[in-house]
Order: sequence, then C-alpha cells, then structure tokens
Amino acid sequence: MNGILVDGVWSPAGVRAGTRMQLRGDRIEGLESIAAPGRRLYAVPGLVNAHTHLDLTAIPASTLPRDSFAAWVEALVTRKRTLEPETVRRGVRDGIQELLRCGTVAVGDIDASGTSLEVLRESPLAGVAFQEVLGRPGDDLWSELDARGEGAGRVRVGISPHAPYSTPESTYRRSFEWAAARGAAVATHLGETREEIDFLQDGTGPLRELFTSWRREAPEWSDPHGGCVARVLQLPRLPARLLAVHCNHLGSGEEELLERCAAVVYCPRSHAYFSHPLPHPAARLLARGVRVALGTDSRASNQDLDLWKELACWRAADPVVGDEAILACATRGGTAALGLPAAELRAGDPATFQVVRSRAGRLTSVAHLAAACVRGDMETVAVCIDGSWALGQDLL
Repeated sequence: MNGILVDGVWSPAGVRAGTRMQLRGDRIEGLESIAAPGRRLYAVPGLVNAHTHLDLTAIPASTLPRDSFAAWVEALVTRKRTLEPETVRRGVRDGIQELLRCGTVAVGDIDASGTSLEVLRESPLAGVAFQEVLGRPGDDLWSELDARGEGAGRVRVGISPHAPYSTPESTYRRSFEWAAARGAAVATHLGETREEIDFLQDGTGPLRELFTSWRREAPEWSDPHGGCVARVLQLPRLPARLLAVHCNHLGSGEEELLERCAAVVYCPRSHAYFSHPLPHPAARLLARGVRVALGTDSRASNQDLDLWKELACWRAADPVVGDEAILACATRGGTAALGLPAAELRAGDPATFQVVRSRAGRLTSVAHLAAACVRGDMETVAVCIDGSWALGQDLL
C-alpha cells in the first residue's frame, strides 16, 4: 500500500488537508501533504470510551425500571444474578465488537468478575479493566489483583471502589494504597444521583429503603455529612490517575476538588436516561482546567456503546463547549485519563486512529471536520490500533 490517502486529518494537535499517511510497524512514519484525493475519507484519532460496564451488555436498559435510581439498582442486581457466565462472556465480546465498529480504540471498563479483563486481553483494544469493589472485600482480593496485573499488555488492571453510598471509607483508603504502590488507575462513581446524596447526608430516600430491604447498613464515613465528591477527594494518598465518573450532582466547593482528579468522565446519554439536570457541569469543569473524558456507561442505562452518539448528545445539550473541545475530550481526554500513549496523528505517534466518512457521502471541509464528527454526520469505516487493522482495511 502506498500510504493511506485521505481528504483531511483532524486531531487535537492540529488539522491538515489532503494527506498521505505512511505507517511503519506500530508507528506513523510520516504525513505528506497532497492534493485532496476526493475519496471522502478522513483520519481522526480513535475514540476512548473511558467508562463502561461490558459485563452488563446482556442487560438492556429497556428491561429495567426508571421510577427511581434505587429501583433501577435493585432490578439490575437481580438481573445480574441470573446471568450465566457464558452469557456474560458473550456480552463482553459483543460489546467489544460494537466499540470497534464505532471507532473506539481504548476503554476504561468496570469489571465486576474478572471476565471482562480476560476477554479484553484477547481483543485489539487497549485500556484499563477496573476491578469493581463494593463493601469490605476479603484480603484475598488484593493478591488476586496483583496476579491479574502480571503480563498486562495493552489492557492493564485498575481498581474501582464502586461509590461512597455502597463502599466504606476503609475500602477507599485501601484501594488508594494498592493503586499508589503500583501506579495503577482508580475509577469511582461520584455524585451520580440526587438519591445518593440524600442517602449519604441524612440517611433518607429510596436508597435507604433499598438498603433496609437488603438488611444492609450505610457505609461508614468519618465525615457523615460531606458531599459525595468531598468525602473521597479529601482522603489522603489520592492516586495520580483517579477517574471521577459521572459527577452529575456537585455540591458547594466540589468542582474545585475535582481539579485533583486525572479526569471527570461524563456519560451524556446515561445522564439523560436518568433525567439529571442539564447541562452537565462539564463546561465549568473544563473552564477550571479539569480534564473531561467521555464514556457510555453500560447498556443497562444506554441504548448502545456508540461514543459518536455521546458526542452528539453533549453537543445538543450544551451550547457552551466548542466542537473541537468536545472531540478532544473523547480522544486526548480519554488517553490521558487512562494513562495511555498520545495517539494524535503526528509523525512518530502510535499508529492508532480511525478513518471516517460522511454518512451522506459528501466531501467535508477540514475546517468543519470536528463539527461534522461531533454532530453525528460522520461514521467509522476503518480502525487501526498499533499498526494493525482491527476494522475496514479492505475499504482503504
């Protein structure tokens, strides 16, 4: 192949018109300016889905109640218990294929059982499989995590203390210590719902009723009245790569605390599914210099795992953040949050990117390429990860 000929290139590092991309091994060897070939193909960085739950792919959101967050949680937990291991494994595989079809090259996945890690390592995707932790795990967990982390390859092991309403301060502290000692990433759900905040602050609401029906007590925290974000981000030894997921509801002073995180992960369509207030605080966080990444959450709170649709949902819900900034959150924001190498279509960068085209078959001005991507006008036709084609090489 005499290079990859495209009508334009977009990345957070800059834009180019007609370009011949030369690859060598797992790197981009060079980018040569040429007359636009008129192929209606454009190169952009691969998307990074920084928060999803692949092991929930087999549970569609349409089968769960939306009366309250607690009702949704109760139904989800009940459904999870009925899933056979092979059903979970098949769902993870299906989710991975869907991610690739939608231009995703890396993922931050919450892995409740270890199944996702095993299947992800068989796939082309890079990223982090965050072992989910609720309550007080046994001592065996920590040695098991170390064993899983050996020979990690493109998918590393992280840890995910679930949320302050389900997980005590002691488990967060131990998770942070484990991660800090190994340079591992941590992901946790913070400020996801109003019900969570009410439950943590005064022990009321649907989550209290759910915990009572389960005969469970609220997790113990040294600050019984602090907000969700404040409880976690004021703990000592915060990991360098701490991903604060959702942050739909933030209390006084908590936006400032989020400057300590590697990133806030915003899941626009999950945000809409639960009818949280609009717009999400993402614009204010970006203005503060907080890194924002994008995620789909799971099929249990979303229609699919298509990150392009998350971009379009954010664009439609928030007129403040620019198109290029939104697309950068789904690319550079995700790689930085997960600690992955920059892949921004520059000579010497990893040969990890996607090729897109207009859904309407039109030529698109390079100046408007980011806007077309964010507004849902483009679709993925090919995906290259570390120099190997995971999708669509025959179309080039």
